[in-house]
Amino acid sequence: LDPTITESVSEFLTAKDCIQEFRTLEQLQRKYIAYDLHLRTLAEYVKLQQVPRGLRVQLHPTLFSDKQEYRNKWEAIVNKCSLDLMLLTMEHLQLALPDIKDETSKMEDSIRNAFPPPTVSSGMTKLMDHLAKFRTEVESRKRSKFQRDAGDYTADTVYRWKQQRNKITQGSGNLHMCRD
Repeated sequence: LDPTITESVSEFLTAKDCIQEFRTLEQLQRKYIAYDLHLRTLAEYVKLQQVPRGLRVQLHPTLFSDKQEYRNKWEAIVNKCSLDLMLLTMEHLQLALPDIKDETSKMEDSIRNAFPPPTVSSGMTKLMDHLAKFRTEVESRKRSKFQRDAGDYTADTVYRWKQQRNKITQGSGNLHMCRD
């Protein structure tokens, strides 16, 4: 067996793949962008004392749901729970962002050291274009959801159970629960 054949195969399989390296870098940078935007978005919600739909506690009162004072206190409790969970998430995002940034920097250095400058330059240009598009899409989606959620607060439909008042009606001798 010719040793040059085995050497070339070995190098082929163990050599860094430029495209794969850039994909890994893009995944890291997308994660950073997503976490950063999520942190900023949550901060805005917390500042306004509002809870996005996806983070609202889905518990609703089953007893005393006809009592306004009870429903108001219930809503305050579930809002506090949601806001506490949002703050916890924000704390962890703040801890994760520097780690992702460090990992990204190391990955960029590794790419710069492993591949020729024209290849790196071309790859970085494409990467920046992809990341700019990704950021724009995420920002747009978050803005849309923020406006939707603001509409919930304006229309007082944050917790839909508030509109579903139970009525007890009599019908053919039996009690029935009906919803509006």
